[in-house]
Amino acid sequence: HHHRSLHGSTTTFMLNVNCLNSEEWETHHVTVPNDVTMLTMQKVSTVSGDVNCFFDDGSTCCLILHSTAKRLGLKGERIRMRLETVNGITESESYMYYLDLIDTDNVSHSIKIFAVDWIADAIKNVSIDGVKELFSAKIQAEWAKVDTRPSGDVEVLIGLNYLGLHPSDFEIRGNLKLKKSKFSSG
Repeated sequence: HHHRSLHGSTTTFMLNVNCLNSEEWETHHVTVPNDVTMLTMQKVSTVSGDVNCFFDDGSTCCLILHSTAKRLGLKGERIRMRLETVNGITESESYMYYLDLIDTDNVSHSIKIFAVDWIADAIKNVSIDGVKELFSAKIQAEWAKVDTRPSGDVEVLIGLNYLGLHPSDFEIRGNLKLKKSKFSSG
């Protein structure tokens, strides 16, 4: 199972999980396209190179793009995979890998991950400067670390089975949340 916003859900509830909806952005005078969803995304280092990760509180497993596994030179085990989404259940031949993520303390975290062809549409750059003044002076002083978001393909999805690796709430202002990650200094 994984996050329904990755699979075409149009319900307001699902589109607002792990995100700020466009109405909230407009309230804070930030210009973004309609229907923008801000998921918990981050560029994370691995032993073989960086990957764009989506931390998904609704998934029960971790996924990686076949193309990313190939780029990183991962060696995996061939498996038969059953993937359940809001659109239904699919079964396919795939691979299971172990991916080592490197945190800011240079500690390696090995995760079990399954290969798929597609996780989500490409990540777009969205400026969050318009909400900067809503956070503490400490956060504002370090904003360059906070507002860095990856762009490009979602290459890796990290599910609940590795919840300890997910960013945790760092500072909350109303509906806005900044999360602290063990994979970045910001």
